[in-house]
Amino acid sequence: MSNRNRGFHILFWSLLIVSFLILSCASKKPMWGDPQTGLILQYRIEKDQALNYNISLDQNSVMDIMGQSMETETDINLDFNMKCTEIDNQKNMITQVDLETLNITMDGMQGRSNINTSALIGKSFGMSLSPIGEKEFIDIESVPKINFGEMSGGERSIESFFSDILPQLSTEPVKVGESWIIQTEYDEPMGEMDLLVKLESNNMLDGLETIDGVECARIETHSTGTVSGSGSQGGMYMVFVGDLESTSTWYFAYKEGLFIKETVEQVLDAEIDLGDMGVLPMVMTDTLKMKLMP
Repeated sequence: MSNRNRGFHILFWSLLIVSFLILSCASKKPMWGDPQTGLILQYRIEKDQALNYNISLDQNSVMDIMGQSMETETDINLDFNMKCTEIDNQKNMITQVDLETLNITMDGMQGRSNINTSALIGKSFGMSLSPIGEKEFIDIESVPKINFGEMSGGERSIESFFSDILPQLSTEPVKVGESWIIQTEYDEPMGEMDLLVKLESNNMLDGLETIDGVECARIETHSTGTVSGSGSQGGMYMVFVGDLESTSTWYFAYKEGLFIKETVEQVLDAEIDLGDMGVLPMVMTDTLKMKLMP
């Protein structure tokens, strides 16, 4: 063998070894990245994995009617189970959502009332969830609607509670201090009124924190948007316009690919135009908490 050929083979095997070492090192890098080069945030719910979540919502609504302040307190508690039944070719997680408990209490000028939600308990619908959190509902229209009464929004779909859960994640690796922006738009039917919600959310990876023994990415989100629409309530036609602002802190188990918990503070400053009857100002303040249960 000539020295030239010998040199070629030595170079060939050296490059092969180097390539092997590079690939070996790369293969050892976890699928979730690392804080130094950026965390890869993705939902990774495994097939047949079941997750139990609780949502609690405290809502205070104050409306000025002819100089008189009318205040309504609403408390909502929802328990649901989400189970991954299939993972499709695009790695979307096809889940079944089972409604386990739903308690709604309203306290206003006419006293306290409990909304009847018994028709919804035990009902299910599907939800497709992409790795970055894009959602698509399946057969959710088959779930009975919740009747809040003619003067409190009429019938509302359970979709109202699920339109904005499980935050959308970044498409790129994120380091501490970096952020990503998500724009969302969805309909919010309320009886015979159709409302359109538009939001822009700035999500910043604020740091890492251990929650119940699980290492999580801590994300701070600030959202601004608008709510607009028109329709009839209580036999009166009205036009609704409002500005929405919220702040939230949520935790994502980046190694497991699971949403852990969130606390949201939200304010809606709105006006309801009743035509000849004038314009009614309204301020609605929400505190929402969502948590993955043991």
